[in-house]
Amino acid sequence: MELDECKQVYEQYKDVDPYPKVKPSLLNKLDIIKYVEKVGMIYPFHLEDLKGITYEARLKGDCIYWTEKTDGTREEHRLNIGNKGKKEMVIQPNSVVFVTLEPYFQIPSYIALRYNFKINQIYKGLLLGTGPIIDPGFHGHLSIPIHNLTKNQYTLYEEEALISIEFTKVNPYDAKIYGEKLENDFKKTKSFLGERNVVDYIHDALDIAPHGDNITTSENFGILNSIPGLNERVEEAIKSSQNHTISVDQKLDDFQNRFKDIERKERKSFIATIVVTLLSLIITLVLGTWALAGTLDSIHKERVSYTMEIQELQQHIDDLVVQINELETKVDGENYEKAELQIQINDLKLQIEQLQTQLDILQNKNNNDLGET
Repeated sequence: MELDECKQVYEQYKDVDPYPKVKPSLLNKLDIIKYVEKVGMIYPFHLEDLKGITYEARLKGDCIYWTEKTDGTREEHRLNIGNKGKKEMVIQPNSVVFVTLEPYFQIPSYIALRYNFKINQIYKGLLLGTGPIIDPGFHGHLSIPIHNLTKNQYTLYEEEALISIEFTKVNPYDAKIYGEKLENDFKKTKSFLGERNVVDYIHDALDIAPHGDNITTSENFGILNSIPGLNERVEEAIKSSQNHTISVDQKLDDFQNRFKDIERKERKSFIATIVVTLLSLIITLVLGTWALAGTLDSIHKERVSYTMEIQELQQHIDDLVVQINELETKVDGENYEKAELQIQINDLKLQIEQLQTQLDILQNKNNNDLGET
């Protein structure tokens, strides 16, 4: 069927279920084919894109993204994939793009759709919000945002499968229970749905007035991935941290060098103190030795002098003793008067006692000097 024919049959079955015996549940492959053919839910419909219980939607239509200029303003880029437009589009690293899918959907009031990113796209590091619902009553093309969270550059091609869609039949409304409220709510639901493109979706999301085919006339407007700016801030923080670390390392090196200098100076000062102390001790010992040697020499000389004096006194005493003996003999031989001779003998004995006293004093002094030495 062509699109116009699909729209005609959809108007006929959008509120009337042609297969009421199919229970509310996740539709299988055959049920999907039956409803597509009868109700015109998907145009164009590629049977080969029906994988199990999901239908793969291809890339085709308007795409939009923004880039940031060197002066900080943002530049809008729009292109059309297929429809005599470009055959591919490039997704830059750490960026977000808004793309349009090929199928024109006409969802009846008794069916809801849920879609998810294809596994092969997920494993590239691309991201799409998981589990979005397409409500009953929607008709038009789907536009989705794709985030490239990697540092890789990817290329999307015309009619490349991006999402997998599952179909669920919802519980029917019971008119006896809901009455007019059912019809009014459904009309309200359909009133905000319609044939919108990617620009319309962005206008609604950001609550801005449209400006023709462009999103806005402001060069400061645009939807950009925050990761590149975050990366720049992180890199700046890392550089600042590295510079701070280098500064700290330099200060630490300076402190260690100054500490080593102080340690070397203190070591030298300590060694010098030890050397001076040792020299002082040596000098003291040498001077003490010299003084001791002088003292010993002086004592030795005094001893020699004492010895000579003692010998002289002893000789004098011996001479006096000889004289006494001679006088005593002379007294006996010549009959001198004993009184006169006795006086001379007593004088000599007194001299001998005095000399003996001097001799004792010299001997005691000599003995004392020897003891002190």
